[in-house]
Amino acid sequence: MLQHCFETPFRSIEDIKEKYSHRLVSRGWKELIEGTPSLWSEISTEYPTAVIWDSLQWSRSHPLTVYVSYHDRHGGKQLEILLKHLQLLRMHSHRWVVLEVYATNQSSDGFPSLVEFVAEPAPKLHRIEVLFPSVRDSPPPTINLAGGVAQHLKQMRLSELFVPWSSDLFVGLEEFSLRTEVEPPAEEMVNIFVKSPSLRIFDLYYGGMGGHESPSPSTSMDPHSFHVTARRLEAVALSFGHPQLASYILSRVSMPNCDYISIEADIDDPNPFDILEAGLAQFVPRIVDMLRSHVRTELWAWYGLDGNFQWAGSSIEQKFQIDVQLPSHSMNVLVDNLRRLAHGCGSEFELSVHLSDLSEMESLHQWAVITRLTIDQYEPLDAFLDLLGRFLVDAQNGISWPFPKLRELDLSRRECSLHALFGMLSRRYLPIFYARSMEEAGISVLTPPKLDIRMRGTLEDGEPVIVTALQKHWGVKSLNGVASGTEEKPGAIGSQ
Repeated sequence: MLQHCFETPFRSIEDIKEKYSHRLVSRGWKELIEGTPSLWSEISTEYPTAVIWDSLQWSRSHPLTVYVSYHDRHGGKQLEILLKHLQLLRMHSHRWVVLEVYATNQSSDGFPSLVEFVAEPAPKLHRIEVLFPSVRDSPPPTINLAGGVAQHLKQMRLSELFVPWSSDLFVGLEEFSLRTEVEPPAEEMVNIFVKSPSLRIFDLYYGGMGGHESPSPSTSMDPHSFHVTARRLEAVALSFGHPQLASYILSRVSMPNCDYISIEADIDDPNPFDILEAGLAQFVPRIVDMLRSHVRTELWAWYGLDGNFQWAGSSIEQKFQIDVQLPSHSMNVLVDNLRRLAHGCGSEFELSVHLSDLSEMESLHQWAVITRLTIDQYEPLDAFLDLLGRFLVDAQNGISWPFPKLRELDLSRRECSLHALFGMLSRRYLPIFYARSMEEAGISVLTPPKLDIRMRGTLEDGEPVIVTALQKHWGVKSLNGVASGTEEKPGAIGSQ
């Protein structure tokens, strides 16, 4: 009960002060607090030296969770204090079960001592997290963390440092995460799965633009072509500057039970999907099962990310989710492949798109698979509505409009002019008699489906005349969940 009363998610100095102040209530409280080792088992180098001394004494033989912060401000007297704290904690490394180290500076005088600290033998360690900053034109240090003797290590999270690839720390891991600007050896990434058959989570961020030295990915879907099978893997996340490394890992490691796949590419490669396709091949059967269940998948067109798109598909029945972020030119290829897969299994591929940047309208408006649009842009909606209402003329297909199969339009994230919305509808949906006369003249009119429209706020705040006009418009199926008051169908024979 006492432990529960003092639990805090922040391990703050204020929390320590509270524990000390409660010791003054009475002799009984003092003995109880000092005699409860678990209350003193979390120690931070940010604590005063006296508190660290007391915590090490009063925690007795209890396993320790240690937090180390190494900032740019550490210099002079502060650096001297930090090094003293590190020395105190090193004397109890045999009790460490969790070690978290966060450093913002690799160039100061105290960094070698920090390297020695994280290399201190810690045989009981269960989780280690060491986050170093990147240093331009300098490779990450290679450190044999915990002296390489942590036989019970289950979680390893690293940033800008490597562990010797021959280290036994990789044996028995359940979670592994690495962030680096320097390309890690592709074969060693695969070997992690060999050494850790119990691996559940694998997260690799490689921000460099190399990748050309990685071996070529396997192009075979034959299960015997895989180097290792990660049967317990539940989630894999790969973020990279070039797709070669990611595709190599995915084509060498079979992941039959992986429920979450995240692929993120921030690259200028002209055809990254051509390289990724081999790695994604093992997931095609599960993607087909997802598409067969008629799930409408999601697409995000991110604002300010150089035209990067993120496609996400999930199936509740399969407990399967896949996220793929690619430049817009590669997303076209991916969507076309998904459409063909859906067609092959007798399903219709549909996209719900979250649009944050109007500049992406040009690359999206002709995608017939888009049936829902959510507008997240930060500018007024009038410009978007103007584009949505513009007709397109084609010598063979006649007259059509952007997003030809759009059925749902969510404008609730931004303020929207009712006049602009009515103007868009009146241009997007021709009166039925006019559309018929054009059909009779030999001009095809491909009128879009009626729209279910969501808007911010309530319609009672708008002008009664324009609100009624919107509710009765022949291009509106429903407005804020309320069905349109007209059954007249817009357009002509070409309506979908």
